[in-house]
Amino acid sequence: MKIRVRHIVVFTALLLAALHVAGKNLYVCPDPDRHAVMPGIPGSYEDGIPRFAHKHFKYPLEAWRAQKWYGVEVMALIRTNGHVADFELQTDEEPHPLLLEELKRVFEKMEWFPASKEGVPVTSWQYFYMPLTRKSSQADCWVPLGLEDEFKLACLYARDWEKPEWDHSPSQMRAALAGLGEAAYLFPAYPPAMIAYGRLLASYGRDNEALSALDACLADYQAVNYSIETDEWGEEKQVDMSPEYNGRMEVRIALVRALLHDMASSSATADAYADAIAIMEKRMIDGYLHPVFTEKDGGGIADLVMDIKRRHDESDTTAIINDIAQEKEAMRRGERATKSDQLNLFGLEAFALWMHGGDEALGEYLARLRAGKPTKKLLKYLSGMEKAMAENSALLVDRREVLRSLAFLVPPEGTDEATANDFHARRKALEKVFPLRWLSD
Repeated sequence: MKIRVRHIVVFTALLLAALHVAGKNLYVCPDPDRHAVMPGIPGSYEDGIPRFAHKHFKYPLEAWRAQKWYGVEVMALIRTNGHVADFELQTDEEPHPLLLEELKRVFEKMEWFPASKEGVPVTSWQYFYMPLTRKSSQADCWVPLGLEDEFKLACLYARDWEKPEWDHSPSQMRAALAGLGEAAYLFPAYPPAMIAYGRLLASYGRDNEALSALDACLADYQAVNYSIETDEWGEEKQVDMSPEYNGRMEVRIALVRALLHDMASSSATADAYADAIAIMEKRMIDGYLHPVFTEKDGGGIADLVMDIKRRHDESDTTAIINDIAQEKEAMRRGERATKSDQLNLFGLEAFALWMHGGDEALGEYLARLRAGKPTKKLLKYLSGMEKAMAENSALLVDRREVLRSLAFLVPPEGTDEATANDFHARRKALEKVFPLRWLSD
């Protein structure tokens, strides 16, 4: 049915397009033997247009700010000489004037193998899709064609600029603030830019703006990448997950959000930590830490539930619910944490509890894990974390300063060299205790 509707839409577009050019005394062949083809790799219609777009199209910056189009559907009138005589965009939305101007410029450069009738070139209408973005080689993000340099700068500020060897002078801080503010707006599908922007705002003491940035970042990431449904057994599960979803990124956004709420002494601090911990615990169970499952065979809770259902009569819901509960409890004890990724989630939950509740909260959490008969791997992991905590205790005794070293992207403007060194030393010490580098890699 969808294919039939598609054919009707294309036919209607062709008919309207033919009427559009009727007054131009330009004959359009209604039934060519061979359609026009965009030159590319020989025999590859799909590859020719993307290659052409990547080479010639440059998304106008002002147009991308105002209107983010990831691609366009086009009906183009191809002359017998292979040039585009006219085109119509297949959309009800009005394109930004600068985008329309750029498309006209690019289409004028196009050269096609024209359609033919009985071996003779003829003028014809040709439908095609042209991408206006491409997947970045630096990050899992679609970048407008022609704006790759702007995205490289965003990656620099988001991933490297906070390192102590970089220049954090007042002028560079102002440049970074402007660059990250622009990046957060230009590349909304690249959360590291928004995370870095929120942390830099916090470094300037602009707490309300920082909290707004991270609250919006988490809500947008979840809204775009999945929705939540409850099945007949009362189990919540993520559905309609996009290929770009990364559970580790969701955890990172939620945890930085909690740290910024804590730094600002927000009334929502406890809820923010609870949200982050809830996401970690879900990922411990289902393994959705990457765009593909962590386990080789899928490893998610959805596969687990299906296996359990196959072992029972569908009507025996009590047995199914009990089995699922037992399996989930085994996962919580670490019996399903066969990979370092899932072990690191235990470390991050310990970190979140320690940041929010101090040594007492951390001690209670570790005692609870050990009482649950954890695996040898998890026991070894927890012991290593405690050892690292003891070795770095001198730098971690003041948790408010520890919080500052993580919530702020860089030391605040005007910080003297000794204080800045302590700032970075605390962050380095934390990375030895908790899997913070794993979270951002």
